[in-house]
Amino acid sequence: MSDASEGERESTWARLKRRKVVQWGIAYAAGVWGFLQGLEYISATYDWPRQIQQLVTLGLLIGLPVVLVLAWYHGDRGQQRVTTTEIAVLTLLLLLGSGAFWYYQRASEGGGGAAPTTAAPQPRRRRRAAPSPPATVPPSTRARAPSAPGRSADSAS
Repeated sequence: MSDASEGERESTWARLKRRKVVQWGIAYAAGVWGFLQGLEYISATYDWPRQIQQLVTLGLLIGLPVVLVLAWYHGDRGQQRVTTTEIAVLTLLLLLGSGAFWYYQRASEGGGGAAPTTAAPQPRRRRRAAPSPPATVPPSTRARAPSAPGRSADSAS
């Protein structure tokens, strides 16, 4: 067998390792994990809204395929030239990522698919707890109404 036929039979795992996609993926995952740990600490310290951490996590998740594509095209020989296929794949990934951000923003605002109305939106009302039964007060502690002049409290009833 020739060397060319062995190269064609090279497994997918071997190609990923040769192009350093695995190394880049592991390095990116480790860096993202460390960054998210720091972000969680800082956001808890300064009482940042939870949405900041969610958006950053979403952005970093979108970045993983971008890093893997860059490693695939530039990891084997360290090419410095950008190909048309690489640009097309990166553009598609960035468009999908932008769509994910748009969907997340729309879902977090509560915007369903309903058509806009002309009436002003009504504020949400909080549910009230069920009313408790009235407290019974023993007759000896009830306050008596002031009686009219010249009448006693007993004769008023």
